[in-house]
Amino acid sequence: MINIIEGGRQSGRTTRLIQLAHKNDAQLISPTWQMASTIARRAAQMNITLKHKPTHIGRWPELLGRSQELGLYRINSFMLDELEMCLEGMRVIAAVSRREADEI
Repeated sequence: MINIIEGGRQSGRTTRLIQLAHKNDAQLISPTWQMASTIARRAAQMNITLKHKPTHIGRWPELLGRSQELGLYRINSFMLDELEMCLEGMRVIAAVSRREADEI
């Protein structure tokens, strides 16, 4: 099941994502390296240490490949900040959803 965090600007979506990434040892991915740096700074301000340094969508193929190689760089889960922008960065132009996601 995928969790979707909805809300407007300045509503705490990224803060909640940082908390979830910490709890689940997940890799946070954002649309740009600048946004990834901002997330890393925000986590530090929150006194949260993330297992994996936040990164950008351009590294997705590398991270996905490495996560599947045993013993090299095991990443069990990924979390996307700004989903729509990440999908655009992956050049996704259409998608289908069952709408079974949990909204947080």
